[in-house]
Amino acid sequence: MKREEHKPILIVGFGNPSIREESIGIEVVKKIRQHVWPKHVQFEINNKTNDLPLEVFYDHEFVIFIISAHTNHPIGNVRGFKEVQGRPYYWTKCSFDIALKRLLEKIHARNEETMIDLVLISIGGEDEKVRPGNEFWKANLKEIEDSVADLVFDYLASPRETSVG
Repeated sequence: MKREEHKPILIVGFGNPSIREESIGIEVVKKIRQHVWPKHVQFEINNKTNDLPLEVFYDHEFVIFIISAHTNHPIGNVRGFKEVQGRPYYWTKCSFDIALKRLLEKIHARNEETMIDLVLISIGGEDEKVRPGNEFWKANLKEIEDSVADLVFDYLASPRETSVG
């Protein structure tokens, strides 16, 4: 049975300003938000992973987390969402040279009975060259924006089948 309507999509940019003046995740969300998006695509910026109420997962069909990963990032809190929610998520140590669109294959391969997809995109890491504002960051930001945009719009355009009964 094809689902005719989509629940809202939520894109969340996580950051930890106590460690970095500008968070990569937050900066990416700010840039992506400047694009023209469907009204049912919502954005939220959080400074801590545990600031996001778990109820949001039931209110949105497709959730993309954009986080900047480093040693001090509370990845454990994000993984805790999975334990409480019981929904699958995909976490990749993703650098700029890995197209985010590759995550689309994992999304389509997910359990079809799961109504919510949680995708965690971990951008950057320990490497100093990925800090926001420097030349490497500026040169690759457009690619990140386009990749996330493609990910969302491809998802919206794809037919979704749900199990009946």
